Amino acid sequence: MLAAVVVVLVACGGEPDQTLGSNNILVGNATLTCGQACAAQGQCGDSLERGKVILLSSFGPATSGHDIAAQENTPVVINSSQQLPVVRLRTNEQLPMNFYQVTVPERGVAWVAGWCIAGGP
Repeated sequence: MLAAVVVVLVACGGEPDQTLGSNNILVGNATLTCGQACAAQGQCGDSLERGKVILLSSFGPATSGHDIAAQENTPVVINSSQQLPVVRLRTNEQLPMNFYQVTVPERGVAWVAGWCIAGGP
């Protein structure tokens, strides 16, 4: 019975060795990801030309007004992180969110929300 529970949890949770940066502080190498949490916040989506893309900002931590789009699974290097409050417009609820300044190959330095970046354990 335990084996069945573990299989279901792994199948629903994505790659078991990847951790999202929204609830954990990540350092070092990471990957941009367009998972359910990122998509639900409007931070990624589908592009006809490039497939799934994650939205980033070159000017600072942001959840709107992005100026860079990078393909899903792009490897990045985390330079720093900053926790800032994010307000849900529907409920006016304020939540803490980790934002990461990353170096994106061929795009330079940009900021990405923690919902959209994953790293190893």
